[in-house]
Amino acid sequence: MSHPKHTITIDHRIIGDGHPCLIIAEIGINHDGCLTRAHEMIEAAKQSGADAVKFQTVDPDASYVPESPSYQAFSGKGFTESQYRELIAHCRELNMIFFTTPGDFPSLRLCQHLQLPALKISSGLFTNLPLILEATRLGIPLIISTGMSYLWEISRLVTTLESQHFFEFALLHCVSTYPVAEEKLNLRAIEYLKTIFPYPIGYSNHCLHPLACSNAVAAGACILEQHFTLDRSLPNADHSISMEPDAFAVMVENVRSTEKMLGRADKRPTDEELQAKDNVRRYLVANCDITKGQPFNSVNVGIKRLVQQTGLTPEFHEFVLGKRAGRDMNKNEPIRLYDLLEPEWH
Repeated sequence: MSHPKHTITIDHRIIGDGHPCLIIAEIGINHDGCLTRAHEMIEAAKQSGADAVKFQTVDPDASYVPESPSYQAFSGKGFTESQYRELIAHCRELNMIFFTTPGDFPSLRLCQHLQLPALKISSGLFTNLPLILEATRLGIPLIISTGMSYLWEISRLVTTLESQHFFEFALLHCVSTYPVAEEKLNLRAIEYLKTIFPYPIGYSNHCLHPLACSNAVAAGACILEQHFTLDRSLPNADHSISMEPDAFAVMVENVRSTEKMLGRADKRPTDEELQAKDNVRRYLVANCDITKGQPFNSVNVGIKRLVQQTGLTPEFHEFVLGKRAGRDMNKNEPIRLYDLLEPEWH
């Protein structure tokens, strides 16, 4: 069996630790079946800093019983293959990634015809193993939300995918309530999942708090999915739990700032620190006038910041004590290695 990959690639974009977070504007069905609005949302998502847009592709008759609220919600909200191709071309012009969540087998076949670079598996589809396995046969990466799932359920799905020699997937931490209260986010689950699974771990957000996404990146998310709308006051769909363009742009800015602040997992001085280091660190100095041959002790040896940085640093303090001065020294002169004479033994 091949070894699992620590990154996946979607449309030439590498996703994983050490790479910029992939920020997805989840349009879903917030276009309300209007092709013009879908184009407007793609344009607005690009202007707001999104790397990708994600739609939801559902055949209501194949996905829901007619009495289901979802049947009504998704009816009349789909696009034809030619309309999807138009939207895909628009994204390509903007250098954005276009992909979708197929809710059923007819929708999956449509996605296959569209030759998308990736697919999303929603939390509601998490246990739809026949659909997921069929999706793996398309040979493109899957982004899998884990809302409502226990760890053992996630492990079971991962094991199943690996048994099929399929490793091109990422897992998204998600809390599937709409909206979710900030105290229910459990963003530490992101880091927890990263310790268990060697796959990219991301976050699908349903929280209205403005810091949720940037905090998720601080917790280790390398993919962010955020619901997107042009107007939160619109009825139906997911408008009320979505971000409008201005708020989305602020979120993206916060995420990119967080990435800069996080840096890399090591500890070393910056170039600016190295330039300032000698100016602010302390050195051993004569605490008073010292005559040649006089022993250094805790009274006549001081530790001070100097104007000209030279001499021994405080790490040598114990080494210096007991040694003798090799020359006459004025108060506040730095003590150098060649100023030391071995003590006299009697």
